[in-house]
Amino acid sequence: MASVGETLKKAREEQGWSVDWVASELKLRVDYVRAMEEDRWNVFPAPVYAKGALRSYARLLKLDPEPLVDIVRETLEGKIQPRHFHTSGDSGQGWWDKMLFNFTLVFWRRWVVFVFILVFIVGAIVIFALVRKGDSAQKNPIKPTVVMPSSIPGEQLPLNPRR
Repeated sequence: MASVGETLKKAREEQGWSVDWVASELKLRVDYVRAMEEDRWNVFPAPVYAKGALRSYARLLKLDPEPLVDIVRETLEGKIQPRHFHTSGDSGQGWWDKMLFNFTLVFWRRWVVFVFILVFIVGAIVIFALVRKGDSAQKNPIKPTVVMPSSIPGEQLPLNPRR
C-alpha cells in the first residue's frame, strides 16, 4: 500500500501539475507541499495545520481526504509538538520576525471583544456627558440683551425694555 505522500504525489503527477502550481493554488509554501509528498509531517507547526493542508491538497486532487487524514492522524498523535520560537542565540531571525511571532500568540478574539466593550463604554460616557451638558444649558438659558449703539465708538448701552 502506498503512503499518503506517495498517493498525493502520484495523483498530482497524473494531473500534470507542478509542485509550484499546487502550492500557489493551495496558498501554501512550496516546502509544505513537498513535505506532504515526502510524508514529513513534522515540518508543520502543529498537527492541525498538517491535517488542514492535507485536506485541502486531497480535495484539489479530487481524492477523498478523510481516509488520508485518518492515516496521518494516527502517525501524528504524540509525534509532533508545536514548534516554539527560540529567542536565544543566533536563530537567523531578526527582531521583526520575533515580534510578529509573538503577535501570533495573542488571543486576538478576546482582545477584540475587550477593546470593543471598552470603546462602547467610553462612547456611552461621552454621550451621557454631552447630553447632561445640553440639559444644564437648557435649564439656565442666557437671556439675550438688546443693545443700542452709542455715540461713543466701542460703547454699547442696553435698551430700556419697558419702552
